[in-house]
Amino acid sequence: MRGTSVGFDDRPIATDRGHAIDADPLVFEVCVFDEGDCSVVAVHGEVDACTAPALAECLTRAAQRSSRLVIDVGAVTFIDGSGLRVLLTAAGGSGRRSDPLVLRSPTLAIWRLLAITGLTSQITIEPDRRDGDLRPWRNRAHLR
Repeated sequence: MRGTSVGFDDRPIATDRGHAIDADPLVFEVCVFDEGDCSVVAVHGEVDACTAPALAECLTRAAQRSSRLVIDVGAVTFIDGSGLRVLLTAAGGSGRRSDPLVLRSPTLAIWRLLAITGLTSQITIEPDRRDGDLRPWRNRAHLR
């Protein structure tokens, strides 16, 4: 399955079920593709003050394509307050869609950030499809 990529180096990436393949960990990339009845936004790299506006733009476009929005954050290496604000805005926009916002494959750091800020009650968390566990701290692979 191929998707379009938005990255600061303007190179497309191939995806396999929403996970970036051979992507440079220092490059911020967003791949948007359809998966059944939903739009999936796969994010790779750091989400900070420099990259959050690009993510917000992609989320807005993806939300217009489908009633269900899934954000795959399994390849996010860092997220700060501006990235959190983008997720919060997207979650708030879910009231206009028929289905709530879904966050797929959050890392331990993202899981903690969501729990501390109380966003776990506003966002549906989908486990990493590779291990099926909603609690990333139970899987040692997430701690490496």
